[in-house]
Amino acid sequence: MVALKGKDGVVLAVEKIVTSKLYEPGTNKRIFPIDRHVSAAVAGLLADSRSIVEKARDEASDYRSQYGMPIPINVSESLSLLLLLHHHHHLTGVSASQQQFHLTFIVSSFSI
Repeated sequence: MVALKGKDGVVLAVEKIVTSKLYEPGTNKRIFPIDRHVSAAVAGLLADSRSIVEKARDEASDYRSQYGMPIPINVSESLSLLLLLHHHHHLTGVSASQQQFHLTFIVSSFSI
């Protein structure tokens, strides 16, 4: 998994390992759009990554509907996307009813 920052944007790249010939093309995506200015690249269990991406999309959508602007990414801000995902990850990790997530998650964004 690689993320490159350029002057005009961000490039995400992942290696998609096909373990079965039964996969249909495009079914095991590893790069996900979260909001208009945020994308994520994941490595690890695909079901865990879909769960985290859906949580990130929900948080970004809720923030946009409440405040009328895109969600900030900076951890220094109190309602940032990364901070909200960190709290979600921590809470699911300490709960006895849920297992921890097994993935690596890179979030990229740009100013709009």
